[in-house]
Amino acid sequence: MYNVYIDESGDEGFNFKADNIGGSSKWFVLAAVIVHQSFDKTIASCINEIKDILKFQPAQVHKPLHFKDLSHEKKVVTLNCITSKGNFEIVAVAGHKIDLHKDCLLPYEKQYLYNYTCKLLLERISWNIHEKKGKANLIFEHRRNTSYTDLKLYIDKVMDSSRCQIRKDIFVDLKALPKTQKKNLQIADCIAHSVWKSLEPNQYDGDIEDKYIRKLAPLFYRKENVLHNYGLKIYPDSNVINQEKYNWFKIL
Repeated sequence: MYNVYIDESGDEGFNFKADNIGGSSKWFVLAAVIVHQSFDKTIASCINEIKDILKFQPAQVHKPLHFKDLSHEKKVVTLNCITSKGNFEIVAVAGHKIDLHKDCLLPYEKQYLYNYTCKLLLERISWNIHEKKGKANLIFEHRRNTSYTDLKLYIDKVMDSSRCQIRKDIFVDLKALPKTQKKNLQIADCIAHSVWKSLEPNQYDGDIEDKYIRKLAPLFYRKENVLHNYGLKIYPDSNVINQEKYNWFKIL
């Protein structure tokens, strides 16, 4: 049995600003941490170690770790601790919302971007778990504005489609829990934001930060040593990822 912890980074809006100041994010990312149940507590212990290394004050110790709130230096330390644990794999799916908006590839209905990205994520998770001859529990970070009943109905519906590549026999349970209840959701938060930072242009010169995803590279799911479309899926297919600032994508 495996536990799969899922969290997101970026927002689901389509209100873009030309100057990158304010407005919606250009990218939306869902990331999963796949952990065999025998290593679940070992991975989770990393959170307390990180807070100890970063000298969290007593009032902060029981609050969830939010990767986006850390300084660059603390983010690097956090990822060093996470990667040193090993014994888990990463799957991430990133949607470039600019292209989705420009080409009208997704309807702008509430939760549709989340659900569709989730479908792509679950396909890849199911391939990974099938290769291990295992089963998996899905644990989502609970979001106030997300209906997990609707999400489950959507997943059940798409799994009946001949075009869906989710293996139906893999997933045993789906639940949504707060980060305070499952520390490995805090690990998933770190992973999702690391992937997002490697894609999302900053508001100053449009550059990205790829140091975090490079640190995580050995932990991504690969099939026959191929990462792209397995451990990391970028959609829709476009030329945006060929920009020079995304050179990390070609060598990860």
